Amino acid sequence: MRQCASDIAFTPNVKAIQTRKGSRISYARMEQGGSWDTTVTPELTAFLSELDMFYLGTANAEGQPYIQYRGGVWISL
Repeated sequence: MRQCASDIAFTPNVKAIQTRKGSRISYARMEQGGSWDTTVTPELTAFLSELDMFYLGTANAEGQPYIQYRGGVWISL
């Protein structure tokens, strides 16, 4: 069985909740289409370089996510 990026983002428990709440079908359809990109392309780099803030999400080998805020404009009064 191939592993999708969504298999890391959506654990079996999350997929069960998606099923109960009715969104699992949509996510499964997305997975059949190839899931989502997991590499940083030159285009993504260019896009991110224009932002003053974003959230960066990573996961460890066990799939535990970690979300970080990066950037932003600080104004002191």
